[in-house]
Amino acid sequence: MHHRVKAAAWVALLFVALSTTLSRTAHAEPSAADKAAAETLFVDARKLLAAGKYAEACKGFAESQRLDPGVGTLLNLGRCYEKMGRTASAWSTYREAAAAARAANQGAREKNARLAADALESKLPKLTIVVAGAETSPRLEVRRDGAVVPASMWGMSVAIDPGDHLFEASAPGYKPWRSRVVAEAGKAVTVSVPALEPDANATRAASTPAKSIPAESASVRKQRAPEPPPPTPSGLGGQRVAALVVGGAGLVSTAVGGYFAVRAQATYKAADCDQFSVCSEQGLADRNLAFVRARNATYATTGGLVALAAGVVLWITAPSAPSTDAAGDPAPRSRLWVSADPLGESGARSFTLGGVF
Repeated sequence: MHHRVKAAAWVALLFVALSTTLSRTAHAEPSAADKAAAETLFVDARKLLAAGKYAEACKGFAESQRLDPGVGTLLNLGRCYEKMGRTASAWSTYREAAAAARAANQGAREKNARLAADALESKLPKLTIVVAGAETSPRLEVRRDGAVVPASMWGMSVAIDPGDHLFEASAPGYKPWRSRVVAEAGKAVTVSVPALEPDANATRAASTPAKSIPAESASVRKQRAPEPPPPTPSGLGGQRVAALVVGGAGLVSTAVGGYFAVRAQATYKAADCDQFSVCSEQGLADRNLAFVRARNATYATTGGLVALAAGVVLWITAPSAPSTDAAGDPAPRSRLWVSADPLGESGARSFTLGGVF
């Protein structure tokens, strides 16, 4: 009974610590240092904007927004892009500012941002990428100015900044293709990516057989020492069973966190955004998805580490295995079971986890 109560107390402590950690993570805000740096960048960028140094000003506003997001910073960044003639970047930034102002219940700023975006609508060049041969080259990759264009955006008309743009296409086993296109304000432009030509050199390299590795000789196998037999398993106390369960859950949660982190990074890099973090509508959606996956990775990894730590504590503090009593009867073994309850009225089945420690 004492061991049962002690194990239950440790498990309750684990869940309290896990809940507190997740709550603090969910409400994380920029640090004081980040806010100070963002304010300094914002003030300097305002001065650069007034002096007509638009490229430097836009970089300052973009970095300030990254460190400490704000509606005012977005509005200034949109004006900066507009001064540079980057109408599509300004348009998407104004729309982002309007959405942020609406979420913050800032009606005047929302109205100003939407009016600024609407005023640029007719000046936007519209780009459509038409890709041929995608069926024969399933690993085909298309890039615009070095950034990957997702296949979901092929054939769609999207806003693009005026000026010269470089388009590239590549696939394993095929010759790469590239073309430059000049986008003009208020005009539609179509980029046709042709079917790529097979690369004969890459085909020959892929068809070259690899050198075979000689099989292990029988004499070497005979000289190899036999593997030792596995150790005889010993009984575990109830608290150590709980430690294994909690630690295993921590490992699984940490692995899930790593998976979401990898997916978040891949989604963020694949978003249709330029070096100043200005994105198309699809790019904004992809980056929002990346942020969601990053938060999930943080939650899962944090919870996993807490569970692993609790499992280690449970294992270290577990009492030694009980010996047989004076009558010679062994002490009762710990048991852990899962039972399924009958289906309820809603059609859902509930499960019960229990045990004796």
